[in-house]
Amino acid sequence: MFCSRCGSKQPDIAKFCTSCGAAMIGPGAVIIQQTSNNHAMPALLSFFLPGLGQIIKGEVGRGIAIFVVWGITVVASMFIFGIPFMIGIWV
Repeated sequence: MFCSRCGSKQPDIAKFCTSCGAAMIGPGAVIIQQTSNNHAMPALLSFFLPGLGQIIKGEVGRGIAIFVVWGITVVASMFIFGIPFMIGIWV
């Protein structure tokens, strides 16, 4: 049996989790997990700083990856558009 809160392995006769103290649910019980469908705030935060909305939603790895890729594209666009523009001004 595993704890529904922390996921640690527990003996079959445990009434409370030995790791986090949560009450154990017996075999065959249905666990209902409530999820939030509010995407407005993470979307707004991602508009101003890409990846921040994912971090707020708890997807830290994905949020950091989005931010890093965004940073790489910003730097790449400076070189792709910036160098020819700079050469044009210099000429």
